[in-house]
Amino acid sequence: MNANRGKAYGYTVTAVLLWSTVATAFKLGLKVMDSGSLLLFSAGFSSAALALVIALRRKKTTVTPEIVLKGAAFGLLNPFMYYLILFKAYSLLPAQEAQPLNFTWPIVLVLLSTLFLRERLSARDILAMAVCFFGAWVLSSHGVFTGLHFSSIPGTVLALGSSLFWAVYWILNRTFRGDKTLLLFFSLLSGTVYTAIFLGFTGGIRIPEIGGLAACLYIGLFEMGITFLIWSKALEYAESAVLVSNLLYLAPFISLLFISMILGENIAPSTIAGLLLIVSGILIQKLGKLAD
Repeated sequence: MNANRGKAYGYTVTAVLLWSTVATAFKLGLKVMDSGSLLLFSAGFSSAALALVIALRRKKTTVTPEIVLKGAAFGLLNPFMYYLILFKAYSLLPAQEAQPLNFTWPIVLVLLSTLFLRERLSARDILAMAVCFFGAWVLSSHGVFTGLHFSSIPGTVLALGSSLFWAVYWILNRTFRGDKTLLLFFSLLSGTVYTAIFLGFTGGIRIPEIGGLAACLYIGLFEMGITFLIWSKALEYAESAVLVSNLLYLAPFISLLFISMILGENIAPSTIAGLLLIVSGILIQKLGKLAD
């Protein structure tokens, strides 16, 4: 294994492990604070961390009106709308349900790309969506197909809806050709401001206890900001982005281990079956793209 390949896999494994822990961190934070406060302080910590990264890097930083304005627009989607909806979903659902439902975003991305980017929807894409959303139904209904056996219908709708906001953000972010670290910083900073305004109108800003602040710091560093930079380094060193990207599909399964061990949730067979179907649907679509 050459040096670059080793670095690529090292950064990839680090990113996968960190992303595997955040569902547990969400639930721990939500035990002591509401979803809006969790977002405010997490995004704030992430903004501060990225500001430090930008200040210390050797690359020259040029702030342009385009980056500031796009950051302000993107920040409305991510982190503000995306995480506000996602955290609310986590407050209503067990982590083992909310995390896989949110993971449907790659399939939502395919559908939105068809609608807005005029990309052709193939029979394989339709099959992938059907498998993925059947998996979401199996997971949410606990494998019972007669009657309603959802843990929370609003929570399920919110978890699936969050994937829509992330997919839109991903499409817009993909078209940006400038300094993406700087863009992410302004997105997070704008999202922090939007959340503070939102809380000002809906109940005020409350400083969480030390456990809540610790959860926000962890989420801010390892979900919203720094891990994306680690993932970017993995792609930079990788000979093939496909090889390292495939390892991302381990994250939701590893996440179930943390959810079980730390949160004490008993992982239901329907959770594993649903997650396998969701990941299978994503892989059907992805392998189809590679074959074309």
